[in-house]
Amino acid sequence: MASSSAKTIKVKCCDGVVLEVDEDLVVESLTMRCLMEEKQRESESESEKVMISLPEVTSEILCKVIEFLKKYEDPFADFRTWDKQFMKAEHDTIFDLILAGRYLQIESLVDLGCEAVANRMKGKSTKQIRETFNIKNDFTPEEEEENQRSPWFHKP
Repeated sequence: MASSSAKTIKVKCCDGVVLEVDEDLVVESLTMRCLMEEKQRESESESEKVMISLPEVTSEILCKVIEFLKKYEDPFADFRTWDKQFMKAEHDTIFDLILAGRYLQIESLVDLGCEAVANRMKGKSTKQIRETFNIKNDFTPEEEEENQRSPWFHKP
């Protein structure tokens, strides 16, 4: 996960996996930066490797978050092409990335994930969206009819 020359910290994920992450990437997340700074203040030794815990993020998702942060370190990267490829993940993975982005306070990741979900909904009917995202229709037939009469209802 981390290069040998960069200063790293240990990050313990909710699945118990511990990853070493470049400190330069950790500080891109307000949550991880605050946790790291708090642990550094508590540490008795400056040479002691700091470990923070992320009870809301799995190691699989953290690896994807780190991949995202590394890509965005490069100011000359072709983000459009890379973003599209990165977001070709399963729905659940994208939702997990959005949740991780919110928890870790990485707004650009949240925005990218929400854009990917919105793009998957574009041009679809309510029924198609429900099928795509496995959403149960909990409206009664009467509520459904009332919704269709509403001015905000749009049928593509």
